[in-house]
Amino acid sequence: MKKILSIVIISVVLINFSYAQNEEDALRYSQNYYGGTARFMSMGGAFGALGGDLSAAAINPAGIGLFRKSEFSITPNFYYNSVNSNYKNSSYVNSKYDFNFSNLGFVGTSSTGESGSGWQSTSFAISYSQLNNFDKSIVIEGVNNSSSLLDSWVNNVNSGYYGDVEQMGLDAGLIYNIINNDTLANFISDFTGSSYGQFQRKSIYTKGGIGEYLVSFAANYNNKLYVGGGIGFQRIHYTENSELYENDPNDIIPYFGSLTFKDHLNVYGKGFNLKLGFIFKPVYSVRIGASVQTPTFYDIKEEYYSELESSIDFGYGLEHDSYETPKGNFNYQLTTPYKANTSLAFIIKKTAIISLDYEFVDYTNAQMFESSYTFSDENNNIRNRYKATNNLRVGLEYKIGPLSLRGGYALYGSPYASSEANSNATFSTYSIGFGTRGNGYYFDLGYIYTQSDQKYFLYGAEESSLNSATSQVVATVGFRF
Repeated sequence: MKKILSIVIISVVLINFSYAQNEEDALRYSQNYYGGTARFMSMGGAFGALGGDLSAAAINPAGIGLFRKSEFSITPNFYYNSVNSNYKNSSYVNSKYDFNFSNLGFVGTSSTGESGSGWQSTSFAISYSQLNNFDKSIVIEGVNNSSSLLDSWVNNVNSGYYGDVEQMGLDAGLIYNIINNDTLANFISDFTGSSYGQFQRKSIYTKGGIGEYLVSFAANYNNKLYVGGGIGFQRIHYTENSELYENDPNDIIPYFGSLTFKDHLNVYGKGFNLKLGFIFKPVYSVRIGASVQTPTFYDIKEEYYSELESSIDFGYGLEHDSYETPKGNFNYQLTTPYKANTSLAFIIKKTAIISLDYEFVDYTNAQMFESSYTFSDENNNIRNRYKATNNLRVGLEYKIGPLSLRGGYALYGSPYASSEANSNATFSTYSIGFGTRGNGYYFDLGYIYTQSDQKYFLYGAEESSLNSATSQVVATVGFRF
């Protein structure tokens, strides 16, 4: 509540217009966790040298050169995510279900030469793969005895920053100015000079994903060397709705009743990249692969706005108000880092397979562009906050008659620099599965479990620990002809 009303000349406060885009957006759209067929995912996605799978083209397009027949497959995916938060010694578990398709594709193969010499065959493929799933529902709650969201708004205004969000705080009377020796830059809130102890709850609901439509071509030379290339067309859809609620049920803070601050963000993007790779078989039992993917060049559109609901005790009961910022939109370009992959696979007596992939990604190479805004601070933050990382994928397969048993593991290194709170935030995937082959068809089933830990900041330095666990059940039905 306004303890001392003041006539504030708003023009003396520096008004800045901020965009919603930042380095976290660049990272979100640069990270890929490859989805694909059930066989691909059951073996940890380690198909850079193995090939022979429609999903393999997303990593190394030379892999489609190992097809001997034309093929069509479809892979539905049942997805379940659970997030356990810990904040102010309070834990909360929230979960979300989803159903989507992790892969869909067709490959056509034709013979081009005589058996045993020269170019043997060419393959052409069109496929879709899911590269990231953003579906999550997170709830963080606890009693805060040290700060409030209003503290950050007060600090912003007193530091010369004044935007739409701070204006809502002023309009609601949650932050206000006290004239002190004719100094206007003396904003406070009802928490200033008071004790804290209010209940807080942050809810974050996200959905969407990154999908890639890939057109690829490969050729087989003498059943020894496979070369391929492709162009990927990627699409982003990301929606985030978050809500921070603060309430003073025990009337600890004078005048203050409650606030609910909501952020809404919708993102649409499209981009393209190029992929090149090869697979070499020095002997039947060994395959060596390498590939590179250019940066993905995105055009991104964001739409966003914020809402504020407040209740303040004027002495005659709580007064409730609600406010909303103007809806904003902004278009910009993002260039993601390039990706380099080396891989090795061993075929043991046509019965067992061991496959390993190593991927290098330098997240400091991501860049944001726009003709009317320099993004200099954001691009500097990308270089300072992130680092190059190493990703490892391992896959195993063992055949027992018509049945194939599979297992896999993938470790995606943290993209954050050593100075960041999330410098150890790795992403681990464990997978198992099986498959069977028939005359002209096949069926594969896989289970994938993913675990990650990270720090999430509600505002300022207010930190929560998040433990995320995801289970996926994928099934592939394929036909050869």
